[in-house]
Amino acid sequence: MNESEKELVQYLKLNYGLIYKNRNFIPSKPIVSEGQLKLEKYTDQIWIYEPIQDNSSNSVAWDSFINKFAIKDDDNSLKFEKNQDQIPLLAVTDIKLIIPVLKITYSGNYIEPPTAIENNQEFLSREVLVGGFLIIRNVLKDYLEFDRLKAHIAWAIYEACWESKNLLKSAIVRSKLKNVEDLNGNPIHDMETLSNYLNQIYKFETAAVISYEKVVPVEKKNNNSFDARLIPGITNYHQAITIKDWVKDNIHLNLPFWIKEYQFNHAMVVTSHGLVPGTKPALEFLSVPSIKWERKNGLKISILQKELLYSKIYLDEIDIESIQFLTPFDITSTNVIQCNVFHGEVVITIWEKQISKPSQQLVKDIKDALNDTNPYKSLTNVFSEYGHVICTEITLGGRLSASSVNDQAQGKFCQCLKYVEWTELKIIKDLLKEFNMDDQNFITYDNSDKNLDEINTWLKDISKNPNLWSLANQPKLISLYEILDDEVKRQIQNLLENKQILMTGITKLSSKTQRYYRVNFNNYLLTNNDYQIIGSVIMNNERLEILNVKFQMKSISGFSIIIEEYKKLDEEIRI
Repeated sequence: MNESEKELVQYLKLNYGLIYKNRNFIPSKPIVSEGQLKLEKYTDQIWIYEPIQDNSSNSVAWDSFINKFAIKDDDNSLKFEKNQDQIPLLAVTDIKLIIPVLKITYSGNYIEPPTAIENNQEFLSREVLVGGFLIIRNVLKDYLEFDRLKAHIAWAIYEACWESKNLLKSAIVRSKLKNVEDLNGNPIHDMETLSNYLNQIYKFETAAVISYEKVVPVEKKNNNSFDARLIPGITNYHQAITIKDWVKDNIHLNLPFWIKEYQFNHAMVVTSHGLVPGTKPALEFLSVPSIKWERKNGLKISILQKELLYSKIYLDEIDIESIQFLTPFDITSTNVIQCNVFHGEVVITIWEKQISKPSQQLVKDIKDALNDTNPYKSLTNVFSEYGHVICTEITLGGRLSASSVNDQAQGKFCQCLKYVEWTELKIIKDLLKEFNMDDQNFITYDNSDKNLDEINTWLKDISKNPNLWSLANQPKLISLYEILDDEVKRQIQNLLENKQILMTGITKLSSKTQRYYRVNFNNYLLTNNDYQIIGSVIMNNERLEILNVKFQMKSISGFSIIIEEYKKLDEEIRI
């Protein structure tokens, strides 16, 4: 072995004798030296040891080890746990994640002939796993909150191990953790600390023996080996599970996909075709969006009187006239009865001050627009890019839609509830029959057809598979500018209250006998000529009563000034 290999053997105490103590090995002293060392990168699964309710039929490798070598250990593992023994025994409410990075095989030469140790057998490690581990203390009983913690740990491990990218990385780093410790018992309070610790493990900056894969007794009379994995501190109250199974069906892990697929960080632009995501992100996440269960079914029947409301992105009832900074477009009138069957699984909160904030670029563009010569028009352009409204909450699950233009159905509509919750398919069938829509096919989010008899199967498929979830509802829409800070909102509100003042300016008039002036806008800031002009002639900051001003020939490109009762002036006059 070279010097670096010898140092590694000494550091990990691979040349030490091992004495069994309470489901752990305690290194005694060096009993072998030199020999052969083999290092392999660990590429197998990460393992988690989680609590089980009933340990009566559970047997771990330590039991087999004790029986095989007739180990005498009078210490009860639970007693050591209560006495807070220094041996890292895992409490029955704790979880242990082992994170191996190396598999090391070592075989050395005895320094002196081995001797039996009184009341204990002594062993040598032939193969070990090296890396680090995490302990989660007092496992959370809140299923969703515990899934959130598991997702954060999995994200950190995947990034450190495979350098995987995550859309929520900046938000994840800011997240807080509870009851998580490293192998030295140091608390890990946040994701930044966890990421640093995992990076140290995968960059081989810190290492410890976390598993004994093969051990042999020192005494030659017992030359048979034990090849089952021995994890220090694991009791019969824990079972092994891979990280893949540990995070299986964890809905928090789907968040990065949902954010990208449905553009949760974008606001919505109101167009003649309905709502479409803005071209630029309006939000930056400060923390991972919160999730709460909904698991509720609903049926909504409504008459859509504006064609833009009939779109893939569901809009309930929205007052188009109340939305500010809209680019003018024609809204086609329609009388369509739309039936939506909702199945909500979870509600995801997108906008709260502790969860997200306006993107830096959005804030910059809005401030630039407010400082423009025509702030209203500039803001209209900004919101046309980023969006006019933003959804604070999004319901994921499924939605089925059907529509009809049946006149008889429209006549009955006013006699029917607009929204009902339902638990039985019969409620839907009876209600649709009233509207002569019971033979209609429904359209899913991905544009596939479902008839009424297929709804129960559709519900079951969605409930058991989060990968099938799609946008079901966006019930809470607010104007995008409402998420800005108070000062910027105040400026926008002032602009809206006085939006008839689109621009101001001064035109210099000479003292010659000119009666007509044309004012041209620098660029076409207006979309029509529906505006008013107010002005007067001033000189030395005082209004001249002897002159009368008229404004004519208005267009989107400018207007004309006509001076009446014009008299020759010796000084420059300004308007």
